[in-house]
Amino acid sequence: MIKAGGIKAMDLGIPLTKYKLNYRSILLLFAIPFLFAINLFLIGKGDLFTGYRNMLFYYNYQDLNLLFPFIVFILLFPISIILLHILSEKNTSTLDTIKNPSAFVFLIVVAIISVSQIFFLNIPETNPDFKRYFIYAQIFKEHGLLYYFTEWGNAFPTHVDLPTSSLPFGILFTIFGPNRLVIQIFSIIIVIITAYVIFLLGSKIKSQKCGIISSVIFVSFPFLLTQIPLFLMDIISTFYITLFAFFSYIYLERGSISFLLISGMIFFLAIFSKGLAPLFLVGILLGFLIITILKNANNQPYLRLTMLNAMCIAPSLLYFIYLSPTFSGLVQSMVRQNYSFPLNWTIIFVGILIFSLIFIIMPLLVAFPFKNFFNFVFKVTNFPFKILAILLLYFIIFGLMSINLWKSYFYLRSLPIALGILPALLALISISCIIWKKELAAIPLILWFLIPVIFMPNTMYKYLQPAYPAIALMCGLCISWIKDEMIQKSIIAGIITSGLIIALCIFYPMCMTHSQINLKNGVEYIEDSLQSNQNQGFRLIYIPTTERFIERIDLFIKHIPIWLDYYSTSQMRYNLSVIQSPLEYQDIINDCVNENAMYIMIISDCSEVNESVLLPSILENYSVMKVYNHGYHAAYWWNTQQVIILKNNQVIVT
Repeated sequence: MIKAGGIKAMDLGIPLTKYKLNYRSILLLFAIPFLFAINLFLIGKGDLFTGYRNMLFYYNYQDLNLLFPFIVFILLFPISIILLHILSEKNTSTLDTIKNPSAFVFLIVVAIISVSQIFFLNIPETNPDFKRYFIYAQIFKEHGLLYYFTEWGNAFPTHVDLPTSSLPFGILFTIFGPNRLVIQIFSIIIVIITAYVIFLLGSKIKSQKCGIISSVIFVSFPFLLTQIPLFLMDIISTFYITLFAFFSYIYLERGSISFLLISGMIFFLAIFSKGLAPLFLVGILLGFLIITILKNANNQPYLRLTMLNAMCIAPSLLYFIYLSPTFSGLVQSMVRQNYSFPLNWTIIFVGILIFSLIFIIMPLLVAFPFKNFFNFVFKVTNFPFKILAILLLYFIIFGLMSINLWKSYFYLRSLPIALGILPALLALISISCIIWKKELAAIPLILWFLIPVIFMPNTMYKYLQPAYPAIALMCGLCISWIKDEMIQKSIIAGIITSGLIIALCIFYPMCMTHSQINLKNGVEYIEDSLQSNQNQGFRLIYIPTTERFIERIDLFIKHIPIWLDYYSTSQMRYNLSVIQSPLEYQDIINDCVNENAMYIMIISDCSEVNESVLLPSILENYSVMKVYNHGYHAAYWWNTQQVIILKNNQVIVT
């Protein structure tokens, strides 16, 4: 029946009848699938844009079926709206009045993560950096906490990595040993806790509804779901930074010394988790400064912020000075890679010291000079001036992006691919909404997101991951401002559904066709084969086929055992040989035949099986049991990891 104001919802046998499907709701129900189709198109063109720094996409990737995920979305989108409605209506009528919000958040977050990780736990490592983190965790296990922190980058090389991100994994290795499943379960728990902290942040910044929506959106980001099972540091860094934001909010509100100390401790963990972490942390602290300025308060808020800055920076600065050669080398390396001006330790030390002192007293230095500007942007009430203030802010943002234009454009362009098109649009729209609604508490979220986008020195999808909580909270704010609950739930359902479909129907096949799957499958096959005889080891032969790999042979010799230890669940015994010339190949083959090894595992950096590699002299005694040469290789890896497994014909296994 058609009435003024819209069309009555059909009675579906569920409490949906109180909603009116007005023209806005109907338009949205068609717009979201349309936006999802655009999202798929952008993903389909992702390999043309992302380049060699992004592990998920490959050159000339041919197996990307975009029709299937679109059909799945059309089928699941309305179902997800109904399910979300039933969940939220079980005990109450609105998200704002849910009787047990923590349980509600936990239920949905765990459900989303469980659905995705059932599949993703089986993917291979698509980023080679995990080998370094494995080494750091082993060093912690063998030498303890004190050695780990005091000798970081001195007694053992640490590349461009920082210590606190690998710290939890070192503790895990000490308790459980190097077990991949334990690492993956731990990462899942960390993401769930991060989602809960986002819920608390959203509840503090705006409302319970905002917190619930934000936490659910966060665990629906498809790229995040692909990163959970990987042995990388970005999830840990994201957790530290989110936790710092939460406790800092509480401290600035209450002025409690205990929360000040907690914030300082977490800041230390956060800033030494990733080389790019300062960009996110500075954004949060600058946001707090702007809030303090806009409140027009007495000196107490400025004093609290000064104490927070001092408590954060002082311990971190002392540790930086203690390990000055290591960290100054890291800074120099990052600057040389991305900028042209020269650096030395003296310049770095003086620069960081001056910056630290200025940042500590910044609340008192810049509060009053910038007061009028921020008042104009955030506090104007006249409609034309509101529009002018919003336009001015966007002009400043995009003007700053021109400093680092290509890299800023990369991160804006990557948002729909990594997070989904709806969260990307909502995050950008929320900037103007925060100004319009005068949501002062949300200002740190904008800078938490934008400063890394503007100043990020390099391009890689995972580098922006610590900003995902801020983006989720900005989306939550935007959705919570919508008065029509049917529209709210449609958008939330669209984000959840599209995120899971992109993750499972697009990103998961990409991960499973990464050439590293060959090594993972080969290790698991060998491990299963050796179960019948625990005392029997095997021969491992590595054949580098390009000059690049031959030049870095020592590095690969060191890392191949890590591959085996990481993918296996038991300690595998083997003899490793590396072939760098045809003469060496024949000698090693003869050794294998003479020692009567039960299994031989050959790892080769070539893209297809070359039967000439398997010389007759070895095939007389061995049969080819398995050949793994599936999938593509990301450009960063350069070569496909091919694996051939041979079994001795004459050895009888009892």
